[in-house]
Amino acid sequence: LRLRLRLSLWLWLRLRLRLSLWLWLRLRLRLRLRVRVKTMAVKRRRGPPPKSRGGFPRFLLSCMGIAAILFLVGIAALASGIMTTEDPQLTAERVAADREERLLQNWKELPPDSAATIPQYTYPKTRPLGDILEDWNPDDPVEPANFQEVLDVLDFNDAADRQKARELMKEELPFKLINSPGVKAKESLWSDAYLTTKLATGLRGLGTVEESKSNHFMYWVARSPSPPGWHKPTVKKLMSFTTWLGKAADAREKRLGPDDKHHYFVLGTNRDFTRKEVKNILTTQVPPRKFAQRGEMEFTGASNFVLEDLPIFDARRAAMAEVAKVTGQSCGGITKDEPASFFIRQAIHNKGVQCRIGMRGVIAEAHYDAGRNMIAMLRGKKRYVLTPPESCPALNIIASRQHPSFRHSQTDWSLYPQRERLDKRGEDAPQGSGGGAHPKVLETLGRAQALETVLRAGEVMYLPSYWFHYIVSLDGDISVQCNTRHGPPPLKQGEAAIVQCIGRDNFEHG
Repeated sequence: LRLRLRLSLWLWLRLRLRLSLWLWLRLRLRLRLRVRVKTMAVKRRRGPPPKSRGGFPRFLLSCMGIAAILFLVGIAALASGIMTTEDPQLTAERVAADREERLLQNWKELPPDSAATIPQYTYPKTRPLGDILEDWNPDDPVEPANFQEVLDVLDFNDAADRQKARELMKEELPFKLINSPGVKAKESLWSDAYLTTKLATGLRGLGTVEESKSNHFMYWVARSPSPPGWHKPTVKKLMSFTTWLGKAADAREKRLGPDDKHHYFVLGTNRDFTRKEVKNILTTQVPPRKFAQRGEMEFTGASNFVLEDLPIFDARRAAMAEVAKVTGQSCGGITKDEPASFFIRQAIHNKGVQCRIGMRGVIAEAHYDAGRNMIAMLRGKKRYVLTPPESCPALNIIASRQHPSFRHSQTDWSLYPQRERLDKRGEDAPQGSGGGAHPKVLETLGRAQALETVLRAGEVMYLPSYWFHYIVSLDGDISVQCNTRHGPPPLKQGEAAIVQCIGRDNFEHG
């Protein structure tokens, strides 16, 4: 900033100097013309030429012009001297110090024994996040042969397993389900041809695709004004699903690296429309019109085949079940004897269904959601690194609600294994890693408690509120994942830890 100010001062002085010279020459020319005209008029009258009174004013004007020029030249020389006489080494050190201060401005150092203050869970079994990242770098999308699952995998068709799942959900602990209604069949139903046909009915057959210069995808929403120095981490483009499939095939065949361009296909239902429908059902106790008559795809404009194929994630069905239970009468074909939805507990707080189709190596940066989350894996597999809310202080979270990427970790977790080789100012880190490239930040990150799981096709995972999750699309088939969120837990587990981490003013409910 100081260099810019000095450069601006130098340019301003040069402009003033040129302007002064131009005005001085202009005044001299006008004065000479005026004297010459008067002299010629006197000669015409053939009278004696009067004594010239222009000598003294011209002399005075010349002196004033020369003095002004010397004054401006002196100031310019002084400014130039200040710029050139400063020690270059001191300037470089000052710039480096300013950069490091900017990188660490949102980071709080934890005491060396902070690992003891972050609770270690017995279920699910957690361990230091640094060990997890060292054992399996997130930039490697190939699942190790010795990977061990730490989450309970429960059978939805088994009554005892369903009861255990309800207890874990009540305690706000993660788990996985198999044989969930209608989920296993989608592994074969949602083929490339099926998705191409369904997604071809939208706006010119185009859908929303997020493009990143690397394999990292940071979620963001437009804010005004944007934070100083902030740039959009991804670019949203319209692209046909067929074109995206070609890019996904290239990523798999060419084995794209972390610094190559990646693409993430996005689709989902309109959350505002879903909330309006659910509210109408709960208040009027009247079922909505036939679902297929309402085109409500948020990004593609296609029919709502997502809800047709995943009825367990349809909040309107859950709302009709609630109405039938309260009124004792059937609602939309759902009777009072039908059990409440297992997957959507509070239909009024539901935010629709969001689906992400990822190519090999795509990473969604760590973040938390305030609502309870059900995640269904329909094709492929994804690696989830989960950290409980108590680990928030170690994750370098963007705490300001005004930031476009609020509640996301600004640390590049894939840099942890190479933290000792990074420059302390982050100059050797990839572009966009920000303060997350600083060794101090990475060392703190490694002390968080975490676990990892691989969510496979046909499985549904329950992700509690305020649990941070870091997602990697693994090698093999494209990964197709759909999730639905609904309301914070009634007992508010995890809320106190998040409030303490980001502050009450920045806290928001799901």
